[in-house]
Amino acid sequence: MSALIPGKNFISIFSTLILLIALAPSVPAGDKPQYNLKIATIAPDGTGWGDVFHNYADYVEKESGGRVNVALYMGAIMGDEPDEVRKLRIGQIQGAVITLMGMGIIADDFKVLELPQLIMNFQESDYALEKLTPVFQQILRERDLILAGWFEVGYVRIYTRIPINSIRDYDQTKFWSWAGEPVVEEALRILGVKNLFPLQLPEVLNSLKTGMVDSFIGSCLTIIPLQWYPETKYMSDFTYGYSPGAVVLERKFFDQLPSDLQEIVLKGWRLLLPDLTRKVREDEEKACRGLKAHGLIENPSGPELLREVRARAVEVQDKLAGKYYPLPLLQKLRSVLEEFRLQSHPAAQ
Repeated sequence: MSALIPGKNFISIFSTLILLIALAPSVPAGDKPQYNLKIATIAPDGTGWGDVFHNYADYVEKESGGRVNVALYMGAIMGDEPDEVRKLRIGQIQGAVITLMGMGIIADDFKVLELPQLIMNFQESDYALEKLTPVFQQILRERDLILAGWFEVGYVRIYTRIPINSIRDYDQTKFWSWAGEPVVEEALRILGVKNLFPLQLPEVLNSLKTGMVDSFIGSCLTIIPLQWYPETKYMSDFTYGYSPGAVVLERKFFDQLPSDLQEIVLKGWRLLLPDLTRKVREDEEKACRGLKAHGLIENPSGPELLREVRARAVEVQDKLAGKYYPLPLLQKLRSVLEEFRLQSHPAAQ
């Protein structure tokens, strides 16, 4: 029996091992996440946006060795964008993928990007966002947030149940405006809309079905998963405005990450967001074709209507400067766009 009793040296070694284990981290790195990154978005799952966001979560978890867990809350599970911004500010979530609606709540400056008939095509948007990114990064830093990257919602069109043959026809519509989007609301009023109904996003579909509203703006790609397209008949043959979005991170959460994890969290967006933009642009074209195949009529706009829309859009841009966004920022954006147009078409200027 004595052979089964450990000697003193063994007991000493065993005690030392117990002490070392007690002093070691209770959970080995990789076995349990050390940081939880909760990201909310109104973007529905099962879309191109959703695919990329899931790829991002996989990338971060893999590259961090499991130290960072990414939890996605999609399809407005965390509420509409005002709710997401509020939860981001109080640290209930650490990231949000939001449109200009949410960005405008964070800082009025972002509203300049949603002005009608200002940024006119994908090439202009790429150039303008690249040039203005440092400006917007600083704006967010001052609000304890980090701009992780841009994505794209697309170019929005106007959808109505009646054909629009002149600017006066807009006063016969009952138009939806996203509640909390004063720039869009004022722009629509200047366009000629008299019956405007500000509603939160989840309220729109039922309002379309009941006839409370019959017109709205949106991209072809977004109105399909939102199921708005069966409730409309006509879409404009021109794009009304540009609609980017951004990935925003809570700075307090980001600052507590070790430098290697900070790089992983940001690099994931740098790698995947350009692919998302490319995919959104491809899918937008397919979606517009699909809507027309479904029976949506592309409302032909005559030169007079287009001239009037353009003139009123410029009126919007000038009138709202200083009220919702700084005039110098509008001037900077116009300057950047003019610079790009001169480079692209020097002989036409």
